[in-house]
Amino acid sequence: YGDGRERDNLKKYIKTKGLEAAVALYPAVQDIHDRIKDAMMFVSSSNYEGLSNSMIEAMAIGLPTICTDCPCGGARMIIQDGENGFLVPVNDKEKMVYVMELVANSEMIKKKVSFQGTRIREQLALERITNQWEKIIYEK
Repeated sequence: YGDGRERDNLKKYIKTKGLEAAVALYPAVQDIHDRIKDAMMFVSSSNYEGLSNSMIEAMAIGLPTICTDCPCGGARMIIQDGENGFLVPVNDKEKMVYVMELVANSEMIKKKVSFQGTRIREQLALERITNQWEKIIYEK
């Protein structure tokens, strides 16, 4: 889901790889969470990524989340590997496939990672963050 200047290049790439039956591109929508909440997993295979909002949102709605462990450490700040999501070394295609298959083939792992991932809502709750800021600002 989404729009951007790479859309035509992505369409061409999908076609050259013969993936038309497996990959679909959809325009940006307002109700993205409703559209993806039943997905099997969320995968972000970025080579460079900070703290990803899409990763946090996927975890918050209970999608088992797999992200590359980018050098800047955005995903590592949130994901405890194997507990509330999975971290995969950048450019390690074999490990990415292994972890995706692990999630796809194990209902127990999906449920565990999904449940633990939703706890991000507690960690990033407005009241909790507000309290932390107040502590920093007002305590001397």
